Amino acid sequence: MQRFFFFLILLTLSIAPCKAAKKPRTQVWVIDAGHGGYDHGCETPRAMEKNINLTIAKRVRELIHQNIPHVRVVMTRERDNFVSLDQRCRIANQAKADLFLSIHVNAAPEVPFLSGTETFYGPLGGTNDKSLERMRRKNIKRSELLAWMMQKYYGMADRPISRGVKRERYYVVCYTEMPSILTEVGFITNRTDEQYMTSHTGAEEIAQNIYKGLVEYDRIVSTEKIESTLAQLRRTGGRTKQPVIPTPKGPERLLATTTTNATPPPVSIPTAEDLTKKPDTTANTKVDIPSNIAMDIVEEEPGIDSLLIGTEEPEELREELLFSVQIFSLRARLSPTDTRFKGLSDLLVVERDGLYKYLCGTTANYVAARHLLVKVRLTFPDAFLVAYKGNIQIPMAEAIELINSK
Repeated sequence: MQRFFFFLILLTLSIAPCKAAKKPRTQVWVIDAGHGGYDHGCETPRAMEKNINLTIAKRVRELIHQNIPHVRVVMTRERDNFVSLDQRCRIANQAKADLFLSIHVNAAPEVPFLSGTETFYGPLGGTNDKSLERMRRKNIKRSELLAWMMQKYYGMADRPISRGVKRERYYVVCYTEMPSILTEVGFITNRTDEQYMTSHTGAEEIAQNIYKGLVEYDRIVSTEKIESTLAQLRRTGGRTKQPVIPTPKGPERLLATTTTNATPPPVSIPTAEDLTKKPDTTANTKVDIPSNIAMDIVEEEPGIDSLLIGTEEPEELREELLFSVQIFSLRARLSPTDTRFKGLSDLLVVERDGLYKYLCGTTANYVAARHLLVKVRLTFPDAFLVAYKGNIQIPMAEAIELINSK
């Protein structure tokens, strides 16, 4: 009998270590490269946001594929094509994704010294879809945790400035059912940030930062330490001395390059079908706020500008969606004949809070505005497009959405 019990104990000990470890549940992560196609996002004469976003997004996907076998990546776009905000959300919701990450680049043409990174998650409310709001309430802490992970690893890579984790009603973080964030990886209007983001080294480092943040987020969620981790991150602002996630394996190369030539970027002209088709909307309502994406002038709240050049405010300017080329802004009001305009005609000035914005050309035709921008940049390389609806300046991303909704 003793020999039998001894044999039974040995058998138990030999079987226990052979039990297969529980495999992680297969997950779906959606990576959203902001903008695309004729929606360039913010840009300079040297680079366009849509290209930077796609380059980084593809590299993040590659790192996940090489290092995390239990995760399947779904991209909202894999090439230079336009995808509406509704479509991006629908792709994530139909895939029943476990997280949604939207990659963007910031801009502040009026304040070129602004630099750094920031990440947004959506506050509760803002939609009339009760089922969606229940899902968002369930995932709000995970969304915040995911946002903190992005900022934490940007900081650990010695990025100069962390602008923190913030709540904002961007469309893609309001109409996705899973933990969702929108991350801004730098300011294209800051030359240091721009050079970093458009270099192979910089884009690779940003992709690695994002990847490491995703890995640590996944680890924290799997160990159910969300509350305690969030408390620490809020207290420390995401600052930490030592990295948690090692650099992933895989070739240090990028799948796409950004536009870095000094000549004006080519005009991406939408077809007639592009400009007239209506987006496929499945949500019950839209957020009554600017679209997601890096806004053209992030420091300014939407407001009414005072028109100065011109005898009387055109009737169409009070109602139509109009595009113009902003050449520069000053604290001083200039005469239309000032030599600093270098002979440009069809000038318009808007004033707000003592800042005078000098615009060239006004048209309701987006394609014509793009062509005008190319011409103006031959004289003013830093010129960029702005959009107005009535007297209110709106983000270019929102203007593109309005075009497609007609």
